[in-house]
Amino acid sequence: MRILYHHRTRGDGAEGIHIGEIVSAFESLGNQVKLAGPWSKKKKLGLARNQTNLATKKSSFRLAVLFKQTAELLYNAISFFRAFFWVLWFRPAFMYERYSAFNCGGILAAALLRLPVVLEVNATFAGKFGCRFHVCYPNALKFCERISLANASVVVVVSNALRNCVIDQGVEPHKVLVLPNAINELKCRRAEQAAEKNSPKLRAILGIESEFVIGFVGSLRRWHGIDFLIQAIPDIIQACPTAQFLIIGSGEMEAEFNDFVKREKLSSKIVLHPAVDHDAVFDYLAIMTIGLMPDSNQFGSPMKILEYMSMGVVPVAPDVEPIHEIMEDRVNGMIFQQRNHFAFVEAISTMYEDRELRLKLANNGMGYVKTHRLWRINAEKTLEAIDPYLRHPKKRKSID
Repeated sequence: MRILYHHRTRGDGAEGIHIGEIVSAFESLGNQVKLAGPWSKKKKLGLARNQTNLATKKSSFRLAVLFKQTAELLYNAISFFRAFFWVLWFRPAFMYERYSAFNCGGILAAALLRLPVVLEVNATFAGKFGCRFHVCYPNALKFCERISLANASVVVVVSNALRNCVIDQGVEPHKVLVLPNAINELKCRRAEQAAEKNSPKLRAILGIESEFVIGFVGSLRRWHGIDFLIQAIPDIIQACPTAQFLIIGSGEMEAEFNDFVKREKLSSKIVLHPAVDHDAVFDYLAIMTIGLMPDSNQFGSPMKILEYMSMGVVPVAPDVEPIHEIMEDRVNGMIFQQRNHFAFVEAISTMYEDRELRLKLANNGMGYVKTHRLWRINAEKTLEAIDPYLRHPKKRKSID
């Protein structure tokens, strides 16, 4: 069938990866997908994200925030006419919309044309979890979110916490589908096959000699717990004296991390590498032993944890509800009390000291994601959920 994927995102960071993977999954099932998004979106999918978290900005930046959010509201006109045009031109069976703050134009166009819509919600902005940025137009934000949720045939969320959040806002429970993030098994398979050849070369290039590599892949931002990680590194080094760190990513704390490494003279212990294209991430994962998720929010589904698991890297992640939906402590990863310095260090040192446990968790993690957490499975479940809302001329004809 034909599927219109409509969005208003920058298409970088994890959001771009999610867009690319679910589109590829739909196509792998024999569907034709048309991407309709900002004309300026021509970036490669990757992890580079230098945008500062708006919650950390001072009041002097409020004018810039006001301008940005005004532009986002006005952009609804573009979203509306873009979606309207592609629905008429492409004739999709349904529209798949990635929800963004202040954005409801595409949903309104689909509603006007009576087209079924799958709304993908990775975060709510007017619900109980609030915003991590300053909001200049709170009533407009609530209105756009309410309109989007009310006009969706199916709402796909990445965690049960988000499911409860959208139900609280009036979405009928039977319309909500929980699909945590997933992995691309083909990319993992290619990386595994190439690892034996590429890993020694990559280790040499990076200066990685340790057999115990503590890794991180993602944006270097406070809300990912990078400040917490920096504070814990001295104690981790003391507990794991032969270990090395491999940190892959860019972001608001990149300069601070570099300054820390230079000030503490830890260049032999910590390798800081800029963000890489997503397809290349798996080559770096292949040389990691454990993968860190220093912090997480109460509703998201961290893609990095599943990608760690897919390459046999043991994830170490905080004790929040969405983490428990994809991890079991000491079964396929290590879970520590959120923002607890000593628990974080202990989880890492346990993996350092107990090789047998580490191998067991690595094998369990690989088996879990390759069986249950594939983008293809997410696409299949989405198609199954939207099917009752689609027009089936042949079925109606046979009934008549």
